[in-house]
Amino acid sequence: MAKQQLLKQIKELAKDDNPIRSSIASVILDNLDHISKLSIVDIAKLSNVSTTTVIRFCNSLGLSGFKELKMVLKFLSLYHISDDMSYAIDNSLLNQSMKFLNQYNAIKYQASLELSNLYEDLTIYNLAKIINERKRIHIFAFSLAYKIASIWATRLGWLNIQTFCLNDYNLMENQINLIHDEDICLFITLSGQNKQLANFLATVEENTNNLQIYVITGQYPTQFFNDVKNKIIIHCDEQQIWDSYSITAQTLIQFLDLVYYELLNKVIKK
Repeated sequence: MAKQQLLKQIKELAKDDNPIRSSIASVILDNLDHISKLSIVDIAKLSNVSTTTVIRFCNSLGLSGFKELKMVLKFLSLYHISDDMSYAIDNSLLNQSMKFLNQYNAIKYQASLELSNLYEDLTIYNLAKIINERKRIHIFAFSLAYKIASIWATRLGWLNIQTFCLNDYNLMENQINLIHDEDICLFITLSGQNKQLANFLATVEENTNNLQIYVITGQYPTQFFNDVKNKIIIHCDEQQIWDSYSITAQTLIQFLDLVYYELLNKVIKK
């Protein structure tokens, strides 16, 4: 199989009717940024399958095993010969620059209105208030959401708020012992489809009592986060034009900026 086609096939398998194939494929996609650090045991554990099943999955992709899978995915990551996602765009927008720009800006405008609503209903203010009160925050996210959150976490440190921001599942599991009921946890997902993040959230809930847990998602609640009490949705209709989370990521940055602004107000008032 050509290297360029591997990621495409894994994405197709993530939507497969077979729950085993779908689970393994989803776990691999959720961990692309640090797949080289994970062992076959890690993947099997996250997928709730045996290591033998993971090997069979790799074989079905035309690979000798999990080691070769990691090597190919690392190659794709290094050289950005990623996948068909670069072309996942509404065909009617191809070679229609102004039409695309108009729709792009319309989606950004709608996202800004959603953000204004979060300000008006005090969602942003209340989140800043509880972060300021608790002074210790744990943030869990993957991929682009993690990169955005890690920069924000650094800024929180300037306000003397103790912040942990993690995207490595093994480190996340170790972090559970450091989470106290008087802390606050944020789980951030642009797609709302991250099963691994949802599983870890469930583990945190099992090991704490009155912990404040928030999920910040760029999509309306999916099956993975339906039962979470505190959900903050920074929704935009970006999927209308392409299979990307660029505008959603921009909106997340703005949302976190506004939370930081409210925290600044509280610090300066002191």
